Amino acid sequence: MFSRLQAALALILLLVVLAPASAEPEKPSRQPLQMAEVLATLVRVQGEHPSPPEPAFLVRAGMRGAVRQMQEMGLAGDSLFEQKLTGDLKADIMTIERALDGLLAGRSAAEKGQVLWAGLAEALACLEDPGTRLHPPGAYAATLAELGYSLGGVGFFVDEEKDEQGRLVIVELFEGFPAERQGICRGDRLVAVAGRPTADLKVNELIDIVRGPVGTRIELAIQRGDGPIKRYGLTREWLNPNPKGSESRLVHPRAGYVKVKYLGHRLHHDVRRQIEDLQARGAKSLILDLRNCPGVPAGAIGLTDLFLPSGRLVMTEIGRADQTDWKTSDPTVLKLPTVVLINRYTSGAAALVAGALRDHGRAILVGEDTDPKEMQAFEKVAEELGDGSVATVTISYYRLPLGKMLWQGGLRADLEVPMPDPTVRATAGSGDLQFEKALELLVKP
Repeated sequence: MFSRLQAALALILLLVVLAPASAEPEKPSRQPLQMAEVLATLVRVQGEHPSPPEPAFLVRAGMRGAVRQMQEMGLAGDSLFEQKLTGDLKADIMTIERALDGLLAGRSAAEKGQVLWAGLAEALACLEDPGTRLHPPGAYAATLAELGYSLGGVGFFVDEEKDEQGRLVIVELFEGFPAERQGICRGDRLVAVAGRPTADLKVNELIDIVRGPVGTRIELAIQRGDGPIKRYGLTREWLNPNPKGSESRLVHPRAGYVKVKYLGHRLHHDVRRQIEDLQARGAKSLILDLRNCPGVPAGAIGLTDLFLPSGRLVMTEIGRADQTDWKTSDPTVLKLPTVVLINRYTSGAAALVAGALRDHGRAILVGEDTDPKEMQAFEKVAEELGDGSVATVTISYYRLPLGKMLWQGGLRADLEVPMPDPTVRATAGSGDLQFEKALELLVKP
């Protein structure tokens, strides 16, 4: 029994915890990009993007990308522009596919895949939206790794032994993560993963399928008792292997410091306890360090809630059909004078906190301007394609209380303090000029 529990725990870790680069699963064999994948991606843009262009605009952009790629291959693809478009996305894609079959006759499947890739990349780029783009194989995971997280899961634990029907029993869930939020429960049976029956999968194969780049989707088939099989589409999230997403300390007899490492759904509970402890030890002001901080927008709402009265606007989410105002709800407000530290790697969720606190006159921002490319201030879906590329599509934007869209220029610091020595890390210690400036503002002689 004990050895079985140990094995199950090992499986749990592989399923739901960030895996280091050395533990990445062996990459499956890849196939060149197919036109069906191009169509599916563009259909998603049309159906889910907050402000999609007309289908013909997407197709025309795709044609430009394809023709440029053919020219680089020494082919004359100009005749592609002679195709008549109807404005019906599926019909026009089929027209382009037939034309490309003729133009690329005799070319290898890999070369055809390159042309399709260039076309899809141009079609997504034409939206001029940083969240909607085609990432080359490996690039999406590498970008996430630079931010401190790469492989993720959906937050469930399974028993290592299958039941008599070859199903895997879900024995535990991570609170607040995708599986639980979608209503999956302990005792549910996992029937299939990504279209593959669990009865046909070995445990290590299951692990490789469930793990994947953060932000990509995975399809699960779940059965509860003798009920019907229900299908779920879950988006992988970074499941923090270090449950302590923040740390705190007294940096001056009258000033406290809280460093947020990852802005998770429930981080605000920990931060409140840390700040109250700092106050009990004499802190009259606070440095909130959001530098190099990844996270999720839901975490931004909870953290901002600590500093603003109930009913204040934190952000507005603008989707395809409607918009939602997210407001504070906690009547208990922490009133310490606050300086927020930001830098180029303050991600969208953390920047939402910084921007909202500034918009309400609650904090001064010190450090460096955020990089618009790091501003994941939007919700997006990510789909891994057959060639290993990842197509991401924005499905909603976030807007700050005073109207700022973070991905349009990023967030500017009130007091810019560059870090001239790249070897000095943002550690709130000796040589950290941004931290020293924040402390100077809060603790005056």
